[in-house]
Amino acid sequence: MNTDLMNRYLDLTKRKRQVDEELRDLKQELDDLQYQIENEFIEAGVSSMRIDGSTIYIQRQFYASAPSDAVKTLQECGLDNCVSVGSQRLSALVREYIKEAIEKNPTLDTEGAMETFYKDYPGLTGQLKVGERVSVRVKG
Repeated sequence: MNTDLMNRYLDLTKRKRQVDEELRDLKQELDDLQYQIENEFIEAGVSSMRIDGSTIYIQRQFYASAPSDAVKTLQECGLDNCVSVGSQRLSALVREYIKEAIEKNPTLDTEGAMETFYKDYPGLTGQLKVGERVSVRVKG
């Protein structure tokens, strides 16, 4: 039997465990830094910064979903197109609505834009799960 193969496999397995542990630590440090960078950007009133040929920026993603029993409510609000396609179409509708509402009234934040959304579609109040993912990204 070729013990060289076994030894090589054993060495690689041990190395993989070490690299996995290093990766977990790296991901945790990145998560911690991301939170700090988000706060720095918010305090400075900026959404991106260019450093050493790379751009660090905040990316906001909005998503929405509706429980299956909200289908009738969506239809009653004239949002039939969000029923058959699912949460992606509904998320796109919410994202577009938030974007337009903030463009029309720059003093609005996401929460204020959603309040306006629910005024326009009162039947959906409490029916949608709307969330926001904020992350720091690097381009370049």
